[in-house]
Amino acid sequence: MKHRQHTAFALAATAALAAGLAAAPGIAEEGYGTGQAQAAPPADVPGAKLDQFVVALEEVHAIGSKATEELEQSGDMEEARLIQERAQGEMIEAVKDAGLTVEEYNRIAQLMNSDPTIQERVNKRIEDRS
Repeated sequence: MKHRQHTAFALAATAALAAGLAAAPGIAEEGYGTGQAQAAPPADVPGAKLDQFVVALEEVHAIGSKATEELEQSGDMEEARLIQERAQGEMIEAVKDAGLTVEEYNRIAQLMNSDPTIQERVNKRIEDRS
């Protein structure tokens, strides 16, 4: 059961960051989608990068949860837009503060969804931090 929670947690945080990148196309375009992710073997992610990913993932999740609560309380569309923009910026900063680029974060998140080995390695790190 805990494994499913971690996977759902990772997917939700990934979706939140992806939404943030939609609002920041300049950041999303820097090297992303250029085939770099396909060039590297899927399971070839160093443990240090996975550690950084988990730190970023937890922060992104916390920011997303806070923003969701604020959005539920928001009174109008403009306020909601401002909440979303602030949260997206905070998510990007959290990824950078963890030592990753947005592209690295997204690549690992994508691998988590397609490579069971990466998913298991990330989930183990999440459990170890709990």
